[in-house]
Amino acid sequence: MSVYEYRRNGPHYALTDNGEFIGPPLTEIAIAFSRSDGTLHKHGGVTMVENWATEARQKLRSGDLSDWADDLIVLSGPLDIDEINKCISTTGYCKRYYERVLATPTAPQPSKVPS
Repeated sequence: MSVYEYRRNGPHYALTDNGEFIGPPLTEIAIAFSRSDGTLHKHGGVTMVENWATEARQKLRSGDLSDWADDLIVLSGPLDIDEINKCISTTGYCKRYYERVLATPTAPQPSKVPS
């Protein structure tokens, strides 16, 4: 069974699967999730996650699901690695993390991905 988590590899984030590095090193990381329940949809490099979110929002809106599209949040930047790993491993944790980020003025804020 795969166990994904991010680790620091020098100044970079590195995704691991059972302790083995997979994927490219990242200087910043992004997560896409539903604001309402904290469901994690995508994590990884900022550009990849933001592109995924833009496409997902467009598809949701074209299917008359604008509420779902508006519920999709992307949080990116130099995020806390322990918090990101909790988002990956614990269903719904993104919502709690997001609420703390909003309450912390110096924390990375959600990016505004064009619809």
